[in-house]
Order: sequence, then C-alpha cells, then structure tokens
Amino acid sequence: MRRPVAVYGGTLAAVAAAAVVRAMFDPLVGDRLPWVTFVIPVALASWLGGARPAALASVLGYLAGLYLFVDPRY
Repeated sequence: MRRPVAVYGGTLAAVAAAAVVRAMFDPLVGDRLPWVTFVIPVALASWLGGARPAALASVLGYLAGLYLFVDPRY
C-alpha cells in the first residue's frame, strides 16, 4: 500500500508538470485544447492512488486549465 502523502504529493507534482508542459505548447496550440495535458496526471493518480487522488487531479487540472489557458486568461 502506498503512503497517502506520497500519492497526493505526486498528484500535485504531476498536475504542476502538466501545466508547465501545456504552457510550453501554448505558442503552438493557443486557446485550443486547454486540458489535453491534464489527462496524464488523472490517469497516473487513478492508477497509483485510486478515485480520490484522481478526483483531486481532475479538479486541479480543470482549474489550472481554466485559469491559465482559457480566455480571458488569468
């Protein structure tokens, strides 16, 4: 069994990494596909920790994508 601190910490790190990767692709895709990179942290959190970390990754990915990549930005 994995430790909850490690699972939730990994979930937060994966969502942050997905936001950075999406920001790197921002000049190429612009406003299209704002949540495409956040699928990977959700799948990873689901595999490692189950439904609750996956739900956290989903919510955080949605909020990060909405704030950073959907017009009006910020």
